Amino acid sequence: MKTVSDIIEKVNLLRDNRNIPIGEMLQYINDLDCQLMAAVNPTYADSAVAVSDHNGSYDLPAGVESDDIHAVYVDGKRVLRRKSLHDALDGWYCQDGTLYLSPADMGETAVVQYLAKTVPHALEEIDDDEDLAVPEAFRELYVYHVLAQIASKENDANGYGNYKNDFNSCLSQCLSVMRKNQLYPNLAMKE
Repeated sequence: MKTVSDIIEKVNLLRDNRNIPIGEMLQYINDLDCQLMAAVNPTYADSAVAVSDHNGSYDLPAGVESDDIHAVYVDGKRVLRRKSLHDALDGWYCQDGTLYLSPADMGETAVVQYLAKTVPHALEEIDDDEDLAVPEAFRELYVYHVLAQIASKENDANGYGNYKNDFNSCLSQCLSVMRKNQLYPNLAMKE
């Protein structure tokens, strides 16, 4: 299975999916792919935030969520992350789309480093899209995930449980091989 289309074809061979639109199956694949990509091969982007007014709270860049923040640098120096907004330590904290710096006069420019979002696969690209998060040998992960989601939608608890067990078994094998072969040296995903 090299492409998203191949995955959908295999899902359709294993389960009657007449009532499930291809776009919905693609969404299930995209959801899993984004999670896997963030875990096995995270990529980060940077965005500058002007902090020269020293008010201590700043809006995060558009599209960046608080949970995606990896690090904050002020005037080129990495700043420690605080455990809570009310933590007495100097550093940064994010909550509800707002970056808080303490002390407020920490510097002039902050650079926010955040997890870049994986671009979802488009419906018109499913026949030639080979850019998936896991090696081809483990693309069964996507099949089991889609089948489990369909079973869940159809209130088939038995099918859901079976597909999730297959998914977990395949995931465990995949992670083991990826670690052994050091495909992703910074593998963050836990089994």
